[in-house]
Amino acid sequence: MIVKGKTNFNYFLRTAIVLLCSIGGAFSLWYFLPQLSSWKEKGVIFCDAEVVRGKYFVSHGDLFFNAETQSNEAAFEGNFSSKIKTGKGFQYGFGLDFKSFESGKTYVASVWRKKAYHGGKSTLVIMDKNQILHWEVSEPVREKNDWELLEKKFTIPFRPNEQKIEDLKIYVRSDGKGVFYFDNLKVIEKKNLASSTLLPFESEVIELSISPKGIKKLEQKRKEALQVGVLESNDKDWVNATLTSSKDEEIRSVELRLKGDWLDHLKNNKWSFRVKVKDPSAWRRMKVFSLQSPKTREFLNEWVLHQWWKIEDVLTPRYDFVELKLNGKSLGVYAYEEHFAKQLPESNQRREGVIVRFSETGFWADVKKRLGDMEGNPIAHVNNSANYRSAEVRPFKEKQVLKNPVLVQQLETAQNLLVDYIQRNRPPHEIFDTEKMAKYFAICDLLHAQHSVAWHNMRFYFNPVLNKLEPIGFDGFPTYKYPFLLMSEGALSSHFKENEAPIQYFFSDTTFLKQYIYNLFYFSEKEYVDSLLEKLDGGMTERFDFLTKEFQNYTSPKEAIKLKISGIRSGILPFNNLSLKAFLEKKQGDENIIRVGNTHSLPIEVIGTGFQKETISDYLEKPILLPAYTTSPFYKDQSKKTKKKVPNITNIIRHQIEYQDLIISNNSKYVFYKVLGYDAIFYSKIINWKTPQASKVAPLASKDIAITSNELFSVVDKKIIFHAGKYAVTKDIIIPKDYVVYFAEGTEIDFTKGAKFLSYSPVKMNGQADRPVKIMSSDHSVNGFTILQAEETSEMTYVIFENMNTHRKEDWHLTGGVTIYESSVLIEDCIFLKNHCEDALNIIRSDFE
Repeated sequence: MIVKGKTNFNYFLRTAIVLLCSIGGAFSLWYFLPQLSSWKEKGVIFCDAEVVRGKYFVSHGDLFFNAETQSNEAAFEGNFSSKIKTGKGFQYGFGLDFKSFESGKTYVASVWRKKAYHGGKSTLVIMDKNQILHWEVSEPVREKNDWELLEKKFTIPFRPNEQKIEDLKIYVRSDGKGVFYFDNLKVIEKKNLASSTLLPFESEVIELSISPKGIKKLEQKRKEALQVGVLESNDKDWVNATLTSSKDEEIRSVELRLKGDWLDHLKNNKWSFRVKVKDPSAWRRMKVFSLQSPKTREFLNEWVLHQWWKIEDVLTPRYDFVELKLNGKSLGVYAYEEHFAKQLPESNQRREGVIVRFSETGFWADVKKRLGDMEGNPIAHVNNSANYRSAEVRPFKEKQVLKNPVLVQQLETAQNLLVDYIQRNRPPHEIFDTEKMAKYFAICDLLHAQHSVAWHNMRFYFNPVLNKLEPIGFDGFPTYKYPFLLMSEGALSSHFKENEAPIQYFFSDTTFLKQYIYNLFYFSEKEYVDSLLEKLDGGMTERFDFLTKEFQNYTSPKEAIKLKISGIRSGILPFNNLSLKAFLEKKQGDENIIRVGNTHSLPIEVIGTGFQKETISDYLEKPILLPAYTTSPFYKDQSKKTKKKVPNITNIIRHQIEYQDLIISNNSKYVFYKVLGYDAIFYSKIINWKTPQASKVAPLASKDIAITSNELFSVVDKKIIFHAGKYAVTKDIIIPKDYVVYFAEGTEIDFTKGAKFLSYSPVKMNGQADRPVKIMSSDHSVNGFTILQAEETSEMTYVIFENMNTHRKEDWHLTGGVTIYESSVLIEDCIFLKNHCEDALNIIRSDFE
């Protein structure tokens, strides 16, 4: 019996343990399995609304608030979504406290929303506790079935306005006027920089071997160019040669010619060459490339420019440095640059597509003509055939393109796209890959590499997948310096329509502008710049050492690059209270009308108003977009250049602040705004008076104004003599300086219909007791009798002023019926009757008796 009892006890003990394990295992499966049901990608936060634990949705270990909104009525994926019901005021769906953000990093938040067919509005909101950061998006970026995707890319700035960013939340909400369903809320981190594919520098010597006949042909071509002033190339210029490299033993057959447009490519013995490698060979995987002095491309600046484009996935030719020998003689350090052949897009993971440009033939023909016929005006664009609007769109490798029907179709499409841009038939974002174009322009601006965007330097790759054009960046730096002007200065202003520069049309497109400005800020962040230069530092140092083997006085551009970028950064950040002007125009009940204008160099969006500068209390239903402002002139016409090739601006356009009206609460004291494409919020205090306007005060009379005799007075030797008698005057009488004005006794003048008397010369009014001088206004409308800054003493004896009123025209208001300012005066036996203004007589800063 004892043994049996032990057996039963052990049996029950084992059963209890198994039961507890089963319960624990079931609980673990119930609690943890939903979170482990799929692998969580690093840097991704995701909620599918499928699992609820108390007050929270649970997904992959992350908690999302407002779990009470879970609904099985609709779902984008799975069985559940977050339902926002109707109600008074804002209604909220699921969201998260985003605690893992880091300054300087970029994230993308997205959520799927079921389409709603009522009048309600719902948004994806990203906002911190102090409203330093606040983004909302309600317009979808794409659709799938009956659902639409809301998406917002945002960057956490580095201490914007020096305030701390706390409690950042990402959630969905509605205005309470309809039911909404949301699903699959996701936040992912975007990497700052692509992983580097830069190769360390490997010193290489290449040698060109050219026959004496070939050398003679090149020398003759150079001589012709020096005589004309520019190099004009054609298919007859090629000569045969061989190319060898210190890296291998292959002897490559090549064709080459002189290259470059200006004569800096032909100086001394350091000529520039275009080289074509014959089949089946290639050099550094290139079939066509250029060799030129590093000086023609600003040495390492061009290399940094190419690498930066490459890091940001903007197409750019391979560019680096070698030592070049010609027939056994070293020509020193050269820069090599890949030409525009199919290897360029292919080496950058693009499908084969045509590369096009605007033909430069007319441009250089006009330059040649001006150099020869007009005493050296090298860059003038006067002849219509030399204008970019007249230039043909031509492909590189034209013969090969025309043999391939697919490439011919691509060429025609690319041509049509460029013509649409030039004629402004479609917005730029429908023609170009906006992301690539925005990065291209922003990097050009930050490095002052705007030579790349001159119309005859621009190259485009036709992307057959997107059916759009991509820029190919090269040749960023001119051989001469000119004043730097941010390409976007004045963007969206009415003056952009008057500016004929071809790139300006980009900056009239808000879709493009948002990405361009975002990139200006993002690429100029100190952390980004430090990371970029750290990535390039080793390669820069190796190449600098190589370059200084020949150019010993050359200094590293690293600090200059930092200064350029920080200079742009300081210029694109607005100032609180300064970059937006807000004036109080009118009070009407519990509302005010204010007028807002942008004085910042980039466009801004007015987003709301508030009682305090720390908090937005009233958000605008739709932001007001204000065009950029610039004090710099636009280049409307660059037809005049100096012989030194430094622009001399003519026909400039000066920009004016463009104001817009806004109705706000009369309690609001501040206006809040953001730079278009940038997320930090700035403010300006409302100024409690009207917007400045062009003055309406009549121009002051000068001694050069002609005054002639008439029925009322005579002009004799700088004397103006008013005749005795009665006169009705309905127009202003203005006496300039350097006269003496006499009123004869018995003169009576009735000023009506707002006429005035204004004199900058002394006035002698000598009436008699029985024949006084009388100045009156029968309709009380006279705009005063005024003497200003007369150099001699005026005299008034036996004068009657009756029914006078003061000067109140346009913006010039006085208070006296008779006003004497900075003019000595003698007044005797004068009478002032029936005055209709504050002062019958007002003498200011004047000696009087």
